[in-house]
Amino acid sequence: MKRINIFFFLILLVQLLLTFNPCLSQNKTHVYSINIETGVAGPLSKTTFYKYWSSPINVSLSGLKQVHNHLYAGLEIDYCQFRTDDWLWLDSRLNLFNPNISTNYRISLLKKLIFIPEFSLGYSWIIFSNSVTPAKYLKPYNEAGFSFKSCLTIGYQFKNGISLGLTSSYNEIFKRFGVNNSNLYENSREADHISYLSLNIHLGFTI
Repeated sequence: MKRINIFFFLILLVQLLLTFNPCLSQNKTHVYSINIETGVAGPLSKTTFYKYWSSPINVSLSGLKQVHNHLYAGLEIDYCQFRTDDWLWLDSRLNLFNPNISTNYRISLLKKLIFIPEFSLGYSWIIFSNSVTPAKYLKPYNEAGFSFKSCLTIGYQFKNGISLGLTSSYNEIFKRFGVNNSNLYENSREADHISYLSLNIHLGFTI
């Protein structure tokens, strides 16, 4: 695990240098991209996370700078909230905060159609909450770990620099969900990571 943490730290450092060092940009025309995305997410990693949780809230805000031709890099903040299914009557919340270093490449098709693959690396904080359970019993479920996100945006670019489209993303957090000694039914085992898919409406601005 220490080797993985060092590996991701080095990648983050390289992307930070790429983002904020103006000497690396060969395009003198500074172009910035601001993107807002909102939608829903669905859990993938098993067992508890996949079986009992769903997400009505997923929001992402990013600000990126053009570093070379169609390549952009910058900062991104994701927030996703999962809730226990209604039939459990627990009213629990799982709040995921994901600040990331993000890189994407804008591809224009048929002049107005844009195709944007994106890759992000960051660190995620997972905060568990419940209106009934005392906070000291919820603390073992609060975790943090390195994360990455890959996503694909397809949209339409208007003349005024505004783009509108859909974004599909995959998020992976390298942290186990819940306490390590939890006993599960049917001899099941928790996944050693947290992963989820999201589908969002994309609204972008280039300035």
